[in-house]
Amino acid sequence: MRNTDVILLVAILTITACDTTPYQPEIPPCPPCAAARANADGKRTADPAAGVKSQAPAAAPAVMTDATLRDARDPADPADARRAPVTLEALYEVRSVGSPRLSPDGRSVLYTLSTPDLKTGRTDTDIWKINADGTSARQMTRFEGADFSPLWAPDGRSFFFLSARKGGVQLWRMPVDGGEPERLTQVESGLESPVASPAGTHVAFISEVVPEAAGESGRPKGEDGGKQKPPEPARAGSPHRAIVADHLFYRRWDAWKEGRRRHVFVLELGTGKLTDLTPGDFDSPAFTLGEPGLAFSPDGRELAFESNREPDPDAHAVRNNTDVFVVPISGGEPRNLTASNAGFDGSPAYSPDGRHLVWRTQPTPGYEADRFALRMIDRASGEVTDLAPGFPEWIEEFRWVKDRIVFVAPVKGRFPLFELEVASGRVTPVSGAGHVRAFDCAPDGTIAFSRSTTGRPAELYLRQADGQVRALTAVNRDLLDRYDFRPASELWIDGADGAKIHTFVVLPHGYRKGKKYPLVINVHGGPQMQWSDNFRGDWQVYPGAGAVVAFPNPHGSTGYGQPFTAAISKDWGGRVYRDVMAVTDHLSKQDYVDASRMALMGWSWGGYLVNWVAVHPHPFAALASMMGVWDLPSFHGTTEELWFPEWDLGGTPWEAPEAYEKFNPASRAARLKAPMLVITGEKDFRIAYTQSLQLFTALRRQKVPARLVVLPDDGHWPHPVRSMPVYYAAHLEWFATYLKTAPPAVSLSKMLGR
Repeated sequence: MRNTDVILLVAILTITACDTTPYQPEIPPCPPCAAARANADGKRTADPAAGVKSQAPAAAPAVMTDATLRDARDPADPADARRAPVTLEALYEVRSVGSPRLSPDGRSVLYTLSTPDLKTGRTDTDIWKINADGTSARQMTRFEGADFSPLWAPDGRSFFFLSARKGGVQLWRMPVDGGEPERLTQVESGLESPVASPAGTHVAFISEVVPEAAGESGRPKGEDGGKQKPPEPARAGSPHRAIVADHLFYRRWDAWKEGRRRHVFVLELGTGKLTDLTPGDFDSPAFTLGEPGLAFSPDGRELAFESNREPDPDAHAVRNNTDVFVVPISGGEPRNLTASNAGFDGSPAYSPDGRHLVWRTQPTPGYEADRFALRMIDRASGEVTDLAPGFPEWIEEFRWVKDRIVFVAPVKGRFPLFELEVASGRVTPVSGAGHVRAFDCAPDGTIAFSRSTTGRPAELYLRQADGQVRALTAVNRDLLDRYDFRPASELWIDGADGAKIHTFVVLPHGYRKGKKYPLVINVHGGPQMQWSDNFRGDWQVYPGAGAVVAFPNPHGSTGYGQPFTAAISKDWGGRVYRDVMAVTDHLSKQDYVDASRMALMGWSWGGYLVNWVAVHPHPFAALASMMGVWDLPSFHGTTEELWFPEWDLGGTPWEAPEAYEKFNPASRAARLKAPMLVITGEKDFRIAYTQSLQLFTALRRQKVPARLVVLPDDGHWPHPVRSMPVYYAAHLEWFATYLKTAPPAVSLSKMLGR
């Protein structure tokens, strides 16, 4: 269920990449002679990682003390009260900065700037460039739609980007000094995740094919590689329509696979020649969110990628056994470097000198929330080393900088950068970068990153190699003067088993000491993730309507050590339930909370916990469950990534019926009493929308006040500009009814044109 490892298919990637607005729910990784080959049928053989050495354990990360991270404003400041509250309309005035990309010489930064339009439900995303000293911000692209994923050419004189301006999502190139963009591809099925070769002669990217129709080459018969066709046109002549599957993983996230596979293609820029490097009936790279899972070697001769090539097709839904492969860019047999590890291996990256390849790894098969660590192979000797094995948190995105690796990790409600000295395994925090959203590094150690806090939308920053940090953008400065974006305070509240539960609390607009306000507690999804001090719609629109909001990180959250994260598995209704109820009890006794007007809300796994609370005694006047699990056995039967419930719940429903019954809300449906808002997406294949339909049926069959909102065009992550306003309006109306907060300016019915 963890959304951190999901990348959307091409059409949806266009939406999410372009709509990088801050409203999305937070939900969140060898030498040819030494590497074993994958057989033609995908069966893996032994690999050099079988004997792995470890460095000395790395020091544990400390709580970040960077003064720039904290928003120290007084929540009772009269100046804030004189500003306007953050309404739904105000939220969609916020522009979002993202995708920073440093030029090869470190003197300028490319980034995306997204401007949402609430009235049309669209977002305009363009690429901008700014000097490293913060001067000369310049808009580079001017398309009313999606220009995204900027990528510098190695010579720094031009850049690549993806755009939906003509012929779907295609690869384009544009001179830095100005001029018209040039389209480089005509791939009819679209593409994603471009990566340029070090010499700038090739670009690799991911696109979908249908191997059955394509033959061994992986591209449709009779078509040249530059005009890849999706399967739909071939079916247009048939009046019949059906989904047919013979194996598991027949759908993913929000799309039916219908035989489609993600393949890696390499485009030779000089000739336009397009080569499928990963032919066959496998997804390559695997389906992930974040890094593209592709990397060119520094000499440009081979490409590393990630793929699950277990020969049993049903196993791909049961085990997340992704491996790292390498293949010559001219094509050939991919070689598996990580066959000895039955857990996850992915996100490969070569060292600048080409001597080493590093990737993220998890040792436990089928456990997607295992701690992500780094593993490195010496390309000459085949020796494999675990880097910084004692580092206690997940290592997420990382970048090579000379002989060091800069990486981001979740730590106590923030995402600080760390520097790993590869030779010794020593890990140190990167000063001035104690909380980042996205980042990029130049060869000289300069780091560009975006950062936000609860009360401040994201802006772009630059950290020089000497440690000096400067802000590069201030695109929302005028909004900060007009609206009261609320800061968060932080509490550590006694929870289950003596643990301290880190909780963010946002006080309402116009807050006055001594006055009591309604309270909304929001439980995060994942469940293995963390709420962090980032700008989010939920943290602003409900305080703008007059409510206190609280966001706890209970057992199961990341950022507090792997044992804390692992404690939720096979204990869904145990410690985390006690944590949330302890946080509720603590906050209900504060002098700013009206304990008679409290609500609990949650998304995804957070929705499950709301459902679990609903069938137990609780103090809430209202509940809101979005895309939550209601019935555990049928959840197993309808989700696509079976490894998640089979690990977290302890098997299949027929192998472990007691485990599924122990924490199953549906088995206790007769206890439902509190009014509940239920929201779901009809295209949600992670937690099928039928879970919410079952819940709503149980509520209304017992005459419990309830409202069902179904988003017919959305999956687990609704469209941020077309559908998230519906989410906010539905909650604002629900809280107005049961907590007496301010209703939305535009009712849900009017928003939907009714």
